[in-house]
Amino acid sequence: SWLNGQEGECNWKKVSCNGDAKITSLSLDSAKLNGKIPPEISALSHLQKLDLHGNEITGFVPNQIGDMKSIEYIYLEGNSLGGSIPQSICDLREKKLLFLTADCDSDPPLILCSCCTNCAATAIGGDDGEKRASAIQKKLKRLSKSAVLALEGSPQNKAMTWLINEDVAKLGANSAILGQRYVLALLYFALGGDDWPFKRWLIGEKSECTFPGVSCEGGKGVSTISLVSSGLTGSIPSEISYLSSLEFLDLSENRITGAIPESLGELKKLETLFLQHNDVVGQVPDSICQLRSSLLSDFRTDCQNSIEVTCPCCTNCNSDSSPTPPAKSNESESIPTVNRTPDREVGIRNRLAEILGQEKDAPFRKQAMEWILEQDDIDADSTQLEQRYVLAIIYYALG
Repeated sequence: SWLNGQEGECNWKKVSCNGDAKITSLSLDSAKLNGKIPPEISALSHLQKLDLHGNEITGFVPNQIGDMKSIEYIYLEGNSLGGSIPQSICDLREKKLLFLTADCDSDPPLILCSCCTNCAATAIGGDDGEKRASAIQKKLKRLSKSAVLALEGSPQNKAMTWLINEDVAKLGANSAILGQRYVLALLYFALGGDDWPFKRWLIGEKSECTFPGVSCEGGKGVSTISLVSSGLTGSIPSEISYLSSLEFLDLSENRITGAIPESLGELKKLETLFLQHNDVVGQVPDSICQLRSSLLSDFRTDCQNSIEVTCPCCTNCNSDSSPTPPAKSNESESIPTVNRTPDREVGIRNRLAEILGQEKDAPFRKQAMEWILEQDDIDADSTQLEQRYVLAIIYYALG
């Protein structure tokens, strides 16, 4: 539970930290929160994910959240927030913010948002559901042929059906991420996703950037897909070329069949392409070889002494080594017992003076300060003092 004075805040429920014990994620969805979001939350400078959806939060979205330069995911839908999403937050879409949701799809909208990746639909059943499905299908016809989308049992049809009926994100047809989410779902169904060793693709994840093996950088869409040795079967769908920000694609050591899609040559930012140790056949398309004159610096296939694959532009034929993305650590720090002395109180108050700001006498701020001083065991010199105080503010401000 929260506000355990003898335990590091990285061990509190729904809080995650990096290896330096800095808070990177607050997953407070469906936690019966009420009240207003405190602006002090912006002091969590390492926060990457803020999930407050499905609560009873009121008021406005603090402009100070726009100061959180590390934030990548913000989920605000399913609350009673009003006003509009501040421009300072919208500006983060040009930095690291990949996913921003709010209740902006109602008529009239509960909150105005000019930069949300998804406006949560307040109702998607009945006529509204049919209109949404029709609009999504119309958009996806720009990526896949109408006939294959309509063909029951095709990977394209399965991906579209999942988006419309099963996806927890409940994207609208105008969502900025509809296309790339569809393409990743299509990869799942086209390459035998039901038999992959991990089951978290398409199950419960709100952002496709959190699918295993997928990462997004700088608000520019999917940049990495690494599914090495993951039990992939089937053929690579040509629609993968829609992922225009893709830089790293590793599908090596699987059982992929068929030809290498010519459309891969449309991925102008692609730097690394690993397709070795599969059962692909045919000649590598010229469109891919042309990428070697731009950014594609590492390209591998099974072309050594092979009659199945012909590759005049590969940098390595049938290599046994593939780089893997570094794993993230999630260590936490325990709070040592300290003596509650006047010097400690003065030190803590001085450290937290900047966060307190002009509204230092607000009830929940006073409660948070009293908890820090009287019940918590943190020392005035601790590097975690600020973030621990902010969590206490969130606790009291949101009930």
